[in-house]
Amino acid sequence: DPRDPYALSSQYISAFYRDREQGIWIGFHQNGINYCSPFQPFRIYYPDDGPNSMKGEVIRDICTDKLGNIWVGTEDAGINCLDKKTSLFTNYQPRPDNSGIAHTNIRSLAASDDYLWIGHVIHGIDKMDIQSRKVVKRYSLLKDSTSTKNSSLEKPVSCSAGYTSARYAPCS
Repeated sequence: DPRDPYALSSQYISAFYRDREQGIWIGFHQNGINYCSPFQPFRIYYPDDGPNSMKGEVIRDICTDKLGNIWVGTEDAGINCLDKKTSLFTNYQPRPDNSGIAHTNIRSLAASDDYLWIGHVIHGIDKMDIQSRKVVKRYSLLKDSTSTKNSSLEKPVSCSAGYTSARYAPCS
């Protein structure tokens, strides 16, 4: 119900994540992200073209890093990083000089220590330094450009933040 401020923004859930504060992040195939926290009011983040807004209609994965940033991978607009202190988003997309992420179609994310691992569809895996926000290594998984093998990141490298996305079990 769009008139209910506590209703989910869609029935088409595409990503689910529990953060270290036990808040639940729910990403949707359209209609943004919902956040339900035991300590904050229910929040809905819709995609928008404005500055410091979330970009992308189709959310594919959500994770957090050790600094508390929320990373959101999309199918159509690269990666968004939500600074929880300011509630501002920064969007990361490919750049003409190849210094950005490999592609806008993100399949999975995993934060490990100082790095964000970014799994793309067909375009390999990027390793981004979280502090500098720069891709420091690109792993190409395809031997030729005609292959349709999916290059999704299946598991996080480590589990320092406490919880991973819903596809994985809680860290022990």
